[in-house]
Amino acid sequence: MRNLKSSIEKAERMRARACSSPWRRSGAALAAALVLAASSASAFIERMYSLQEVLNESTHVVVGRLDTVDEKARTAVLAGERALKGPLDYPKINLNIALGPGPHANYMLELIEPGKPAIIFYKQQDKRMDALLHTADCWFQFVGNDDPKAREKVWWRLTHVEIRMGRTYNGATGDLIKLTEDVLSKRVAPPAPDPKVPPVNVNRPPLLAAKAGGQTNGFFRQIQLAAGADRGVRGVSFADVNGDGLPDVHLCRQTASLLLLNQGGKFRELAGEWGIGAGRRAGVWADYDGDGKPDLLSADFKLFRNQGASFKASDGLPAAARETAHGAAWLDVNGDGWPDALLANGEDGLRLYQNPGPGQGRFADISEPSGLGPKGPGATAGDYLAVFDANGDGRADFFYNSGEGLLALNHGDGKFRILRDTGLQLAAPGYKRGLAVADVDGDGDPDVFVPGPEGGRLLRNDNNGRFTDITARAGDLASLKGPCFAGAWGDVNGDGAPDLFVCQTAGPGCLLLNNGHGAFSDIAAQVGLEALTPSFAAGFADLDQDGDLDLVVNLKDKIVVAFNDLPRRADRQPVAVDLKVRQGAIGAAVRVLDEGRRLVAWREINGAASCGGQESGALLFHLPSGAYRLYAALSDGRLGRKELLIGTNLPLIKVTFADADCQ
Repeated sequence: MRNLKSSIEKAERMRARACSSPWRRSGAALAAALVLAASSASAFIERMYSLQEVLNESTHVVVGRLDTVDEKARTAVLAGERALKGPLDYPKINLNIALGPGPHANYMLELIEPGKPAIIFYKQQDKRMDALLHTADCWFQFVGNDDPKAREKVWWRLTHVEIRMGRTYNGATGDLIKLTEDVLSKRVAPPAPDPKVPPVNVNRPPLLAAKAGGQTNGFFRQIQLAAGADRGVRGVSFADVNGDGLPDVHLCRQTASLLLLNQGGKFRELAGEWGIGAGRRAGVWADYDGDGKPDLLSADFKLFRNQGASFKASDGLPAAARETAHGAAWLDVNGDGWPDALLANGEDGLRLYQNPGPGQGRFADISEPSGLGPKGPGATAGDYLAVFDANGDGRADFFYNSGEGLLALNHGDGKFRILRDTGLQLAAPGYKRGLAVADVDGDGDPDVFVPGPEGGRLLRNDNNGRFTDITARAGDLASLKGPCFAGAWGDVNGDGAPDLFVCQTAGPGCLLLNNGHGAFSDIAAQVGLEALTPSFAAGFADLDQDGDLDLVVNLKDKIVVAFNDLPRRADRQPVAVDLKVRQGAIGAAVRVLDEGRRLVAWREINGAASCGGQESGALLFHLPSGAYRLYAALSDGRLGRKELLIGTNLPLIKVTFADADCQ
């Protein structure tokens, strides 16, 4: 009896392995294998398949778009546009999603929407059709039965999300369509599968959407993503990683970092799937190789090159003798327009790596020639870096929170000079937190918020190498009493003056509204942000492209995206400025002058800010109606100019500086 039971269990294990390997090199290949897969929602494709194998085993490959999606009926219709392999037997493919397993059907319905491109690979054997569908950047398995006399009435049913097919191809559907065309025409070789791509988790919502808080005129419309309690919550940074014109969000955490891909105000978390999900203390973005895509510099001496819909670790950075993960920053040290990498290496000092430019080899270690390295300043343990033009000479300087803090001025010749007795220092010895920098008083130079163990300090830049503490007359900012970890500046009400969100680890969330005269009022309780505590990092960006700044906060156990629904000033219009240049963006400054050639606003594109993060490179201004001249001063010395005439009651105005606009 025991032997019989053992034999039965062994047979069942063998059957399960057969079902979980639906595409096989020998035997009945795709069709029979997918028949087995369709019988069980747990029968996923386990073995890695190359795209060439998928093509070999498919009798038909059809490209099209999702025509309709009916969430209530849980169905969709794919309009086939052209066949890449085999005939176009199905100009319309009816997709029955409702018959798929609950979590898989829900996952698909949250992702798909009309107009999305799609490509379907299927093998027809007799009447049986077994298919792999790729749409909304995800793989799904379907099965159908052909009826040549009534194909418009045939329904293909979902069997499951193909959670491991990301190893075959992990990226955008549009790119897969082009890749498939190129492979079939033999213009390119098919890529090898990537074993490092993790499986899709269908139990985690694929799209994070905001929920209204029941009130308007504030930040009540929020997305909250549970992230697990983490002792190493750090920076928030922004970059358009997939080139769709929307700012995406990167969040540093000790256990695992996150990448929220912006899909029009909804978000998809993709850090693990795209190869940058490891924990880190700091992460900053720049297009270091000039290919038009932002790449990631991580504080643990890792550089990740943007592949379009995934990231690949680069060997471009030299290895340090000892790597201690602390701060990371981009800055253009020598004014050639290519971002150089600055890494805080703890007691081994600051490491500076010069970017030789695309195709010129690896970064060069210039730490010691620049006056940095283990024998230079910053050889005592610090943590974070903030990059900004402290003295207005057009070159990126940096502040490092080592000791009492040090401010290093960039001479432009690859060397730095440390300024002493500037008044810019940490709020307390050893309280190593990140600075928040903005032109608070509108005088054309950067002022600084310094978090402290008992509130924070506001320092005015006197534009003479000195900073003056003006906290006492800063209203509610002077009333902060608890420990502050970080701050983020952003003009939330569109009046032209930057406001400040303060991250507190013991006190409530704090949003300080700038009245334009150096005083601030805390409005967090009125606008739905008071509960955002304990928080460790934050940042502002126009995530939903409606002309105002939304807030992202990295908290101990969750991430919150709070959309800005505050009333906007009727006498000012939102103007978004973007630099689409191959080089010179990091460290660039955009200045806005009125008809009288008076400076009315300016912003920098920095390479690091606050506690391991970075501000958005998409700059947002709010300007009264009138005529303006916009200047973009790039880090390589080129200057772009645009004329702008603003009327009233206009939607978001977008201004782009390309290389052709800058000389």
